[in-house]
Amino acid sequence: MSNSEKTAWIEQPSASHAIDGFAGYTDVVEGAGAPRPQGAPILKFNNDSTWTIYDEPVPADREFVVVDVSRSVVKWPPTIDGGGPVEVITLRASQPFPDVERMNADAPRDEWRTGPDGTPRGPWQAQHTAHLLDPVSMDRLNYPTSTVGGAIAVREIVNKTQWMRRFRGEEVFPVVTLADTFMPTRFGGRQRPHFEIKRFVAFGGPGAGRGDREAGGAHGAEAADRRAADRGGSDRRRDSILIDRCSMPICSVQIGIRERSIQIGWTRTRSEEIGKSKSTIGNRNSAIAINKA
Repeated sequence: MSNSEKTAWIEQPSASHAIDGFAGYTDVVEGAGAPRPQGAPILKFNNDSTWTIYDEPVPADREFVVVDVSRSVVKWPPTIDGGGPVEVITLRASQPFPDVERMNADAPRDEWRTGPDGTPRGPWQAQHTAHLLDPVSMDRLNYPTSTVGGAIAVREIVNKTQWMRRFRGEEVFPVVTLADTFMPTRFGGRQRPHFEIKRFVAFGGPGAGRGDREAGGAHGAEAADRRAADRGGSDRRRDSILIDRCSMPICSVQIGIRERSIQIGWTRTRSEEIGKSKSTIGNRNSAIAINKA
């Protein structure tokens, strides 16, 4: 390939993204293998009930989107300052935690370590991780926790998100601020981490995909439907727009159901009219045939 041919090939824009290099971007060098993934900063909840990133306090009004949660079983080195985990077992969705107490009982004593309270602990710990995204800066953060209070905070946000998804009928994500709340314990109680939900959002925002339908007419609608099917879900674009425009969730659901009901009723009415018209035409043709006979 000549230099001019190489230049022409490099400068040739793609058909679908003529001026957009974000989609499909990669910096992988041929033959060099996949680049090592970069980890997100760690979010911490401290004993004084403060949230920090790199030991810097997080403002109480800073919002994050909880985009995912994960669970794992982590094996730590014998010394607390021995660095990161030596082994991580990531659990699949709906996969139960293994018996961590049994795993620690089976681990050699020289792998145990001394905890912050001075008591010996096994090397294995069950861990919950909340994965967060700053909707303004797009910074990603991870909140891994092996504490009782941290696990409660993650379970609560999962439970509320599951209920909201069932209620609204779409895949939504919670927008939260970082807070704390009281947790009773055997020793009287203490503050634990808490995700304060502000609202729920759907990725794509209000009217996502609507421009394709309006600008492209029937072909645009078909393309939008095809892209929605490629994403592996049904097309709820119209209901999403209604939900985002309505301030009360119950109002949005009622509007979405009513509009869909109107569409269904219109289809049935048109079908009945067409059926009746065909029947009338058929009867008329039969009558003409009899008269001719």
